[in-house]
Amino acid sequence: MLKNDRKSTERGLPWHIVEEAINRESQWLERVIEQTSIDKVPGCDECPYTFRKIALLIVTGKIKTK
Repeated sequence: MLKNDRKSTERGLPWHIVEEAINRESQWLERVIEQTSIDKVPGCDECPYTFRKIALLIVTGKIKTK
């Protein structure tokens, strides 16, 4: 194993694999969370990255299931 390859694996997975996992989680969240809003909260309800932020927490292990 080359020195650079070892450093790459110590840092974790390649970014494109992580991005794919985040995108899968985000798409799943969009399908399973029913969105109904009584009053929209500017900057929160209209944020296109809300599901991505939650997906990122899931992928990094900061949110877990019981």
